[in-house]
Amino acid sequence: MAIGKVRVETDGGQGATKVNEDDIIGVVREYLEDKENSYALMLTGEWGCGKTYFVEHALTEKLEEDESRHPVVVASAYGAKDLAELCGAIESGFISKYAIGCAAGGERGRWDSLVGFAKDTGISFLGKKIRELEKKAGVDLKMAPLNAVNLIIGPETLLVIDDVERCDMGIRELLGAVDHLVVGCRKKVLLVCNEDEWRKGLGPKGEKGTTREYESLIEKTVWRKCRFRPSVGSVVERVLGGVLGGVSVNIIFTISTNAFSPIAPTRIRRIRQRGCAAFGA
Repeated sequence: MAIGKVRVETDGGQGATKVNEDDIIGVVREYLEDKENSYALMLTGEWGCGKTYFVEHALTEKLEEDESRHPVVVASAYGAKDLAELCGAIESGFISKYAIGCAAGGERGRWDSLVGFAKDTGISFLGKKIRELEKKAGVDLKMAPLNAVNLIIGPETLLVIDDVERCDMGIRELLGAVDHLVVGCRKKVLLVCNEDEWRKGLGPKGEKGTTREYESLIEKTVWRKCRFRPSVGSVVERVLGGVLGGVSVNIIFTISTNAFSPIAPTRIRRIRQRGCAAFGA
């Protein structure tokens, strides 16, 4: 099967396609450049397989170093109970990226304080600016949470919403918000989740929604699903980080062999704990 110019292998599961890291980067690039695409992307995979690490490192680095440069803002939906909390998480992700990124030298402490303040107050300075605009215009803009997100997430930005299956919102409210972002606000959104676990929380009378609702809403909201398949190199880097100097080929082979077994996520965590301890990390 082909996604644009990228060849992928169909995975029977939930309609996701098995892709390696380079292919995912290619799919995301094409998605970002297609201004007519008003859907979201989904990156799914088992817990602990490295999805978040890939997004925060390889994907972000590649997209932000391109000539067209697409900034990446990552937010976690973990525990968000409603739209306001989800948008608050997105605002916090935006603040963390840009405020911390601006810190330099002796100014570090001041910027860290700004980040903490902005997170605690829920980006209150944006609300203040809206109130100023309301007063000047003589109208009530009724600053809804999604409108705030629309203002801070630029048209070239990739908004990554991670831990989607751990969100406490109902699927209709959650996917309705995503649909508003990609259709109404023309934003580019990547949903990162363990779709298999997400679906387990649904049922005929599920609190978050039914399986039928999920399938209907996903079909209308998500353009492509990619099932994450990490590379050997990224697994080794994630497991041992910066302690690879002088590591023997046999150790790296053992790590990569275990990492790609059927119980990879559990073994990756175990190897990381033992491996880093062995190297004094």
